[in-house]
Amino acid sequence: TPVAVDWPRDLRERGGDRGAPRSHAECIDYELVNMLRVLLHGEPPACAGEEGLAVLRLIDQAYRCAAPLAKPWLTAEEQRWETERHAHADPPPGRSSPDLPSSHASRVVPSSGAA
Repeated sequence: TPVAVDWPRDLRERGGDRGAPRSHAECIDYELVNMLRVLLHGEPPACAGEEGLAVLRLIDQAYRCAAPLAKPWLTAEEQRWETERHAHADPPPGRSSPDLPSSHASRVVPSSGAA
């Protein structure tokens, strides 16, 4: 069951327009209004830091449990590279992602300015 919520839509200290976001862009707008109201009027934030941290921990746990999807269109070498890349998605300091297999060489577009 969806939760009915209405949020302040402006910075007036008392009263003012209220509503609920209906798109991603409106979510960002309401979030910004909420943060400005916290700073200007001392209102509590819609989400406390502890709640945000709990969400970030959950997302981090989901990433650590994720497994790569099968990609049957890749060659065996490319599949090995993808598996290795997934295993080292967060490489240790000083190490970048695994080198591209030779089959990728023709697909890689060099960045401008870098040699």
